[in-house]
Amino acid sequence: MNQTSNNPGDSFQTNSLKAYEPEISPDDIWGDDALGREQIAQSLTHLIEKQTDSFVVSLHGDWGTGKTFLLKRWQETLKKDGFEAIYFNAWEDDFCPDPLVAIIGQLSEELESNSEHEFKVDDVKEKAELLFRKIADGLTKKYTGISLEKISETLKNHALDSYHEQIKYKNELRNALTDISAEVRKKTNRPLVFIIDELDRCRPLFAIELLERIKHIFDVPNMVFVLGVNRAELCQSLKSIYGEIDADVYFRRFFDMEFILPEADGGKFCEHLMNHYKVRDMFLGDKTNTNDNRNYPPSSFDSFQSIFRRLDLSLRDMDYCIRSIVFFGEKSRGGFDMYLFSLLMLAILRLKEPNLYREFIKGKCPVNEVLDCIDALIVDKSKDRDYEDFKLALLWSEALFYHLDSQINPDTNNAFDELINWEDGSVLNSPRFSKKTRTSNPDRIAQLRSVAQTWAKSMSYHKNFYAFAKLLELTETPTKKRQQ
Repeated sequence: MNQTSNNPGDSFQTNSLKAYEPEISPDDIWGDDALGREQIAQSLTHLIEKQTDSFVVSLHGDWGTGKTFLLKRWQETLKKDGFEAIYFNAWEDDFCPDPLVAIIGQLSEELESNSEHEFKVDDVKEKAELLFRKIADGLTKKYTGISLEKISETLKNHALDSYHEQIKYKNELRNALTDISAEVRKKTNRPLVFIIDELDRCRPLFAIELLERIKHIFDVPNMVFVLGVNRAELCQSLKSIYGEIDADVYFRRFFDMEFILPEADGGKFCEHLMNHYKVRDMFLGDKTNTNDNRNYPPSSFDSFQSIFRRLDLSLRDMDYCIRSIVFFGEKSRGGFDMYLFSLLMLAILRLKEPNLYREFIKGKCPVNEVLDCIDALIVDKSKDRDYEDFKLALLWSEALFYHLDSQINPDTNNAFDELINWEDGSVLNSPRFSKKTRTSNPDRIAQLRSVAQTWAKSMSYHKNFYAFAKLLELTETPTKKRQQ
């Protein structure tokens, strides 16, 4: 539920922390295509528009690559271009006892209610119902618990008759589907397109049986299936049913062609998340900070893309980290000053090293271990155009971590006080300094000292930093009081 803040100068509106699929504008279907998926949709259309045989395509993509975004908008584009195109979210229907029910239900609903043409689907529904009843009858007998020794010759003959009836009803259903797809071809001069999404999120048995149904029942002329899948997750479903099996060989039985959705641009995806969750509005609002003359580092928002890239975070990880920051922003309602880069580093630490993170906020882990861990997480240390800004942002963040550590562990020989009072040429003695700082040249240490002195002038930063850490754990871990 959306709420509006009552804090003066805070004009942002909270947003759901759950990712959602934005509504499609019928006048501008691809207007919000931040990841450039329209071109892929055009290629898919070119691939399937002339198909007259049965044709099954898989489109593989990891989480966040825009499969659902692409497939939903492609369906709308196809319909606008005169296709009969059906979108089916398999995960929403995996409660059905048999995928056949769900597929036929989607087919009949679309062709009866949402089509510009009139199609006779009663025959398809009738034949499907007969087949499903026979399948259900067979399953009932399978799970009655009757021992094999007690099965009579009559029952054996009945089982054989039941098998022949299933084959008969399956063929009748395929014939009815053939008639429908031929009717679609006649009226639209295009194949009937069935788009199936979220198959990898379904119950393993449902997912595999759906593929089997497509192969054995819907393998008819003028019918095209396009399935959006996460191949790795689908392989796990397959192995949970059949054990160790060559997934590539198995899936080639079902898919005529397979494609991999190009990885989304991390920078564009990050910007999409910032806009979706209204991060800038949430933390900046209408405030100008005109009275604050301190020398802050480059924009924290601009540094998000750099840190995600340099730590090689997945799209799912990016979403988690930004949602963590938004969660804090909504709870705080904008009434604070905060260096967001440090919040981001704390969220990343919790994601990548949850045990170390929890030990740190409880005061049981020295800050140098945290900083050394963060430094080890950085995989891209190339000195490109944003390197200096990134390096400066890390410096500010390191000093803030020392400041927080001095509040969590005030009785220790903390690094923050020693850093503030450091004199040129002297040696850093506290074991709580990071490895990088203990081996740094005097110029870097002097720069770090200057930043620490800036943090010391504001008592709000480390408090909000610690509040963020506690909020992510949904706890109120007490901070030891600093002795005066």
